[in-house]
Amino acid sequence: MLSLEFLVFEVTRLCNEFCKMCMRGDAQDVNITEEIVNHVLLGNDINDIDTIMLTGGEPTLNEKIICYIIELVIKHNIPVERFYMVTNAKKFPGDILEAFSDYQKYCDSIGRKGKIDIDFSVDEFHENHFDIMREYESKYPNFNYNSKKLKFIWKTGRAEYGDEFIYEIIPMYVKNVMGRIWLMNPLYITANGNYETKGDGMYKDMDKLNMGSVFDKSMLDLLEEHGEYRDGNKEDLKRLINIARKYQMREK
Repeated sequence: MLSLEFLVFEVTRLCNEFCKMCMRGDAQDVNITEEIVNHVLLGNDINDIDTIMLTGGEPTLNEKIICYIIELVIKHNIPVERFYMVTNAKKFPGDILEAFSDYQKYCDSIGRKGKIDIDFSVDEFHENHFDIMREYESKYPNFNYNSKKLKFIWKTGRAEYGDEFIYEIIPMYVKNVMGRIWLMNPLYITANGNYETKGDGMYKDMDKLNMGSVFDKSMLDLLEEHGEYRDGNKEDLKRLINIARKYQMREK
């Protein structure tokens, strides 16, 4: 009953660089767990996901969990249109790339698109590892690669200049698409298992202000508290959520 436009997993808060403009602040030795991933992907009656984004920190520092996410999607036949990862390309993540390749082969076998997009952080704040980027492209030519430059800088974390940043929880925008609840904006899952709507800012702010834990709230709970219905009012959204809850109960 739930369709997600953009689901983001913060797979780690570790990083192998020290960028002076990083909005996160100092890195943390925190990695998302299989239990958190299971709660999100298997506990919410997700019908389909347009994009799963893998972020950090530096996401390639947690190859094991990224491979687990991809394997879980395949095992439970969760329709995912695209996997998307942004990396500084300081290391060559062979296990992740093989898992992406396996996902593409799986999608080909069932007639699904299975798109893989990888962006390399290439700007004056990051070291440039063109040799590793070329290795990505030569060994896995079926993926889409882009060089990503910063469009703007938030004045938060390590950044001493940039656009003023206000940390806040924004509404979860919802539409009704053929009886399914479509969450239009990104849903961000932090490495310690909290829900966010934007995923910007310092780790310490994200830990203080969020929408609660995946262990305490379902996505339908979040929509009841933070949802903004584009096809009606709050009562219409509540009725739609109640229908989805009844459907979940029948499925169990």
